[in-house]
Amino acid sequence: MSGDPHALPMDWRDVPDPGMFDWQTGVQARIRSWVPASVPAPVWEQIAEPVRATVSRAHPVSAAMAGDLLGALTAVAVFAGARGVRSGPDQWLAEPMLKAFCARGRPDLSAATRGCYASRVRALRGPLPLADRDVFTPYTPAQMTALWAASVTVGPQQKGACPATKTAGT
Repeated sequence: MSGDPHALPMDWRDVPDPGMFDWQTGVQARIRSWVPASVPAPVWEQIAEPVRATVSRAHPVSAAMAGDLLGALTAVAVFAGARGVRSGPDQWLAEPMLKAFCARGRPDLSAATRGCYASRVRALRGPLPLADRDVFTPYTPAQMTALWAASVTVGPQQKGACPATKTAGT
């Protein structure tokens, strides 16, 4: 039994088959437990729920990716709060806020790092949800057939060379 009194009972249908990698559980655990070391607790308490919800909606595919997104969005959210901007994901994800963050946010970071943070936050605007995708089947059988066909149709003059690198007249 979990130490969390609010934890839901385990549903064994949610347990992956033996040998299957369950990346979503680790990612969601990282999102739920992540607390920034450099943000005062009262500030984090005000922004924690919307920051975590926004990152969770993006369906990061690794705990490291979730941590990077949480850190970047938290930096922008703290910057917005310090400027007196009403806090919330709509304001944090807005382009004017991200441009202001790049120009004046976190002076302890380089301009390149602030730009990287802003880029990560921009990715949260319209994430590509991968949670419902079967990550173990990246190509359909028809796509695999086409890939194999393309790989074996190299002509004798191109044998051993990548077709994409061949130029006319060679």
